[in-house]
This record gives sequence, structure tokens and C-alpha cells, in this order.
Amino acid sequence: KKDEADLKRDRGDLKRDERAAIEELAAGTIGPAGRSRTLVALVARESEGNPFFAVEVLRAVVERAGGWDKVESAPLPDRLLVGGMRAVVARRMHRLSADDRQLVEFAAIAGRDLDLALLTSLAPAADWSGFLHRATDQGLVENRDGAWSFVHDQLRGALIESIDAMHRRELHRQIAQALTSGVVPSDERAAELTYHWRLADDATEECRWAARAGTLALGAGAYRHAVGHFERVVELLRRFPRQMAEGIPDLDGLQVRYQAGEAAFRAGDFSNAFNHLQEVLRRAGRPLALSARHRIPVLIAQVLIQACHRLPGGSLGWFLSTQRRQRSLLVARTWDLLSRLHIYSGDGIAVLMSALRATNLSEVANAPLAYAHGIIGCSAAAAGSWRIADGYFRRTRALAAGDPVGTVDTLVMEAACMLGAARFEDAIERLRDARLRAEAVGYRLGQGQALTVEGVCHSYTGDVQRMHEVNREALEAIRHHSH
Repeated sequence: KKDEADLKRDRGDLKRDERAAIEELAAGTIGPAGRSRTLVALVARESEGNPFFAVEVLRAVVERAGGWDKVESAPLPDRLLVGGMRAVVARRMHRLSADDRQLVEFAAIAGRDLDLALLTSLAPAADWSGFLHRATDQGLVENRDGAWSFVHDQLRGALIESIDAMHRRELHRQIAQALTSGVVPSDERAAELTYHWRLADDATEECRWAARAGTLALGAGAYRHAVGHFERVVELLRRFPRQMAEGIPDLDGLQVRYQAGEAAFRAGDFSNAFNHLQEVLRRAGRPLALSARHRIPVLIAQVLIQACHRLPGGSLGWFLSTQRRQRSLLVARTWDLLSRLHIYSGDGIAVLMSALRATNLSEVANAPLAYAHGIIGCSAAAAGSWRIADGYFRRTRALAAGDPVGTVDTLVMEAACMLGAARFEDAIERLRDARLRAEAVGYRLGQGQALTVEGVCHSYTGDVQRMHEVNREALEAIRHHSH
């Protein structure tokens, strides 16, 4: 039958000729608009190369747009469940027993790839082995290389849609509870737990796991995923402040907003990062001074405070409680990140003011920040005060001693200042040190930055051959980083 088409197609990335075939099909169906890259990508993703589903997806796109002539101007959805799949699912579900229908609902909600340990914990008395073979006979699931999964995500989506909304929420709740108490550590499935608690309509548990998933994603370098998780936590804190305070008393709203800003910064979304960090300062009672009339007095005051810190016994952190020191350090880190953001905007006064505030607050918290000290050193070097600059750079290296990445960044920063002062030999010495340290820990971006600045140094000293060699190495390092 037509609806019994090859549902067991390989699920790997579509080859170029298969995408070309989809493009020709789309163009033949709806005209020139069918050659849109976005449309072809949608059809390829939703059909997984299955011709029957490709036709059904195109039909659904046309219906959604209100006609084939309106497809080009209509926005395309991220996901699209085709109508023909609902009929396929209805027939195949009807052939299953009531017990098997309950098991396939559990499996569909749990995910496309079947986690048999999880499913067995949800229904320990069920005959899962027999179910898998019966579901295979109905074209619902397949076994590939010893792993079970649904044959097509369109099919699984139609299965989920067919479940009553209230029952669907309960299934998500049961799966989340099973994941929390499972043999696999919950942290490894934090994002999955966030998803299930959200669809179970449990805001407290969703918030708890979204915060955890965001922290894990940030640590793993998945910055865009981290931003999404943290922003969801912020939204829940805004919508249900009392519920979150009672359900998760140790959740720090300022910390979450700072983490959202850090993740956005590392993802390159500077505008979003600035908004999150500005909100941290506003909530901490330390709003940004944006006008020149306000910034200059603040800058002078921060310079004087920093001078006091440099005096023997100048730190004022001894009288603060542990909680106040922790809050001061969080605000200091916010200013530290803002100083990096202002570098990209070219606002020199804002860079120095943010670095001074970060340095002063972090020293009050007895946890001085290396990068902010380095910025002050660069400012002193730019003003020609190398005696002061060298003192700050020495302190910066000492503070970053236990952090290989921080040490590389510090050395590159110091070398860039020396380059500006025509201290080429000193700069090259530090850059080579930075490059070796970066290579040792696989910090490709730092390695590329060190090589790039070293190439500039060689151009000024007239060593053109070495400049070209270093620039080629820099491009290679940055290319590896981008992958």
C-alpha cells in the first residue's frame, strides 16, 4: 500500500543527490519556491528522505500557507506533522492490543531511541521483548545494530499527538520520576529531565533541572544550549517567584542571570549578554553609570579605592560576612565580564571603569580576579606607566597560576601591550610561552591568538618570512578551534 512505504529507511544524513531529488520534487510540486534552501531542509528533515513523507510534507506546507502560490512568502515552521501519518498511526495502533498500546505510548513519550532499562522500570511486569517484536511487525519500531528505535520521527510525533493531553502530562511525569531514580546519574540526563518536567507542567522541577542542565552545558562549551536553559529559569523565576522560592530555596536568581550572560557572551551574542549582566547589576543595587557625567566621578572613585587596596592592609573584606563576600564576588565577576564586552564596543572608559569595579569588589571578597587586573595593567601601559603596568601584570600571572587558559589569556594580553610599546622581544617571549601552554591543554583559540599577535610582532621587526609562517600556524589553530 502507498502508506506502507519504506518506513525503515536509514536515518543518517541525506546525501547530496537525495537532497537534489527532494529539491526537484518540491520545484515540480509547487514551482520555483520549491527550490528554497529552507524549504528543502524542512522537507529533508521531516521526511528523512522517504518519498511518501516528502510528498506529505509538501502537501502540508501548501495547506498551511493557504495555496501553492503563497508558499514563498509564508513563514515555515520548525517542525511539521503531516496528515497522512495520522492515518498510518491510527491503523497500526488499532492492530495492537490494549496492553501494547499502553507500552507504545510510554515508548513514544520517552524518546525516539528506546531506552529499555527506563521502559522496563516504568512497566516492570510487561512483556517488553514480545512487545518489540509485535511492534516491529506493525512497522512501528526497528532494531538497527542491536538498538531499538521508532522507524520514523513523523510516526512517533503522530503517536504522541494521538494521546490525550492530560494522560500525556502524566506519562511525562512518570518518565521524569523514573529518570531521577534510575541507574544512570541524573546529571547526565538533566536536559532530558528538564524537557519531561516541562511537559508534565511541573514548573518547580523544570526550573531545578533547567538550572542544572544550563550549568552542565556551560561547562561543556555548549553555550547556546546553556543560554536557552538559563533563560527558561529566568522566565520561571519571573512568572512564579513565590513558588520557586518555596520549592527551590537555594536557587540564586542573580547567579542564574549571570550564568545566562556568561553563556551568551561565550556564544558571541554580546547584546543578549549585556542585557543579562545589566539586570544582575540592577538587582544587586549597582546599576551601570551610562552617561559621561556619571561615569567620570565613578571612575575617579574606583581609582582611589584601588589605590587603597594596593596599600599594606588595604583590603576591606575582613568585616564582611561569608554571604556578603559571595555576593560581592558575583557582582565582581559581572563587572569583569562587562569589561570584556566593552572591549568589543571600543568604549575605553567603560572598559577601565568595569575592570576597576571588578578588581575592587573581588579584593573585598578576598578572591581577586586575574583578567580585571590585566585590564588595569593594559590601561597603565597605554598611559606610559610601565612600572605600574608590570606590577599589575606580575600580579595577574600569579592570580592565573592555577588556570592554564587564564594564564594564556594573561600572557597574550601583556604581550599585546608590549607590542604597542615596541617591546617586541619581550612580547615574542611571552607569546611563545602562551603558545606552548595553549598547546599543552588543547586551547586552540588561545594558541591562535598568541600566534596572530606574534605575527604582528615579526612584521614590525621586518622578519617577513617568519611572519608568514606564524600566520599560517595561526589560521590552522583557529580552524581547529572552529571545529
